[in-house]
Amino acid sequence: MLLRRSSLTALLVAGCAAHRAPPPRVTVVAHETPAPTGPLAPRVRCEVGDAPRVADGYRVLQWPTAPRFLGVEVQAGVLYGTTSSAVCASVDGGRVWRTLLDDVDWPALHLAPGRLWVRTGVDLEGNSVSPARWWRSDDTGDHWAQPEGPPPPAEPNSVTVRVPRQGDSRAVVCGGALFATVPRGDGLTWVLQSLDGGDTWQRVRGLGLPSIPLGVRCVGAGAVLIERENHIPVAVSRDTGASWRAVRAPAAALRNTELAQTEVGSGNTDRGCDVWGQRGLLCELNGQTWVSDDDGRRWHPGHSPVGGRSFATRGARLLAVGGGVAESADGGRRWALVAPASGRHNLGLRGGILDGALWLASSALWWSDDGGTRWSASLLEFQLVAVLGRRRWVGFEPGADSQSCAGRVRVTLDGGARWRTPLRQAIQRVQQTSNGIEAIGCGAVPQTWVSRDGLRWARLDGPPGAESGESASPVRTVDGLVVEVRDGQLVCARPDGSQQILSTRWPRDVQPVAAASVGATLETVLFGNGTVLRHEP
Repeated sequence: MLLRRSSLTALLVAGCAAHRAPPPRVTVVAHETPAPTGPLAPRVRCEVGDAPRVADGYRVLQWPTAPRFLGVEVQAGVLYGTTSSAVCASVDGGRVWRTLLDDVDWPALHLAPGRLWVRTGVDLEGNSVSPARWWRSDDTGDHWAQPEGPPPPAEPNSVTVRVPRQGDSRAVVCGGALFATVPRGDGLTWVLQSLDGGDTWQRVRGLGLPSIPLGVRCVGAGAVLIERENHIPVAVSRDTGASWRAVRAPAAALRNTELAQTEVGSGNTDRGCDVWGQRGLLCELNGQTWVSDDDGRRWHPGHSPVGGRSFATRGARLLAVGGGVAESADGGRRWALVAPASGRHNLGLRGGILDGALWLASSALWWSDDGGTRWSASLLEFQLVAVLGRRRWVGFEPGADSQSCAGRVRVTLDGGARWRTPLRQAIQRVQQTSNGIEAIGCGAVPQTWVSRDGLRWARLDGPPGAESGESASPVRTVDGLVVEVRDGQLVCARPDGSQQILSTRWPRDVQPVAAASVGATLETVLFGNGTVLRHEP
């Protein structure tokens, strides 16, 4: 497993049910169940319901196949996800999930070799909402027992050895080798390695180590990290110390740590770093996730395109888990949707239809050029304001100081590969209105500029227009058709007062964000989780 951070305190999500896997066989110690002490978690099952029947001539694409997850772990190629009330497993990279443990409150996973531990009854804020219990499975979740207490402490991966000129020291065991750090006396640290159980030692060479306390950590079979006390990496070896590569720490993480040390007295270590693929590093430092696919030479933020901040690996690929499952083959820059989840805002708060292509946007910009059969995403570098074409987007980059008015309009014409600043004035906000895209300047009486294409801007006489809000249900087509979810039905109302029931038993958390029509025929309905209703005569 790589990293998981379950700080998603607002994920009170809707339940799910189908892909009918056999129920888990649960064996527990007989006991009297105490009364709950707090509010129970919302029930969210692992299996998701089948798509509802739709009107003749319509077809549903990308129906949810995953629940809303709070976290994910991986062990022996199996993904283990937790919802607010269940523990789930997937053996195919997150496409299909089955229930391991159901109807519990806020489960939290603790993995050990060949064994699964689950604690329940404590919410994400650490508050007891029902009696805290431990569950244990020795067969990957087929059977469960309730032990008397929590799992024993993990076996230490360090031993006491005698190091020349140092005496007894603690050494880290990794891939059959031993590693020890020895202070030189001049502020520097030597890292020593032994391949014969500590009989002989040699110094790790070829690295310029900083003059600060350092430690060694084993993060996998033969994978070793040299790192600061706050887990910020300095060097990595993937071959049990035979070769090393210096790691440039993420600059923002380093600055944040130094600030935390100044204000609080110690750095915020979080979960540290781990390796993935041939040259990948994934770090969680100071509450932020950072990704590098070149052993730490360059870093980029590890934003999740499906909401949440849970990451796992599948070979050389990254998996993002939250409101569904997404997969990346290039270190988290571009993503493909593996399994959507129910919920209007899982992929995008806003969406639209451009010349048959579909898009959704929140922390990432999702596109489908085949009517919703496949979705891919690019992470957004700035706040997205307008989507004017497949590769033309307009965004707003706030100033570094949120109190000052120093933002900039940013435009890309190549799908986010390069950004330009077409308006040099300092801007406090950018919004999309009926006038076009408006950039509002600074000052007591701010000047406003307006643009239709994001490149050419003109001064706007008079006050700025009202900002267009997020898409809300119902949605309207250019031909006046209105689509909404009403009383469990997906309904299309026409301007002449007639209406068509597109589907019955439609879940209320799968809400439309855009629709397109040709005359009186509804052609496409786009939902915020990536589900699409398409007319196919």
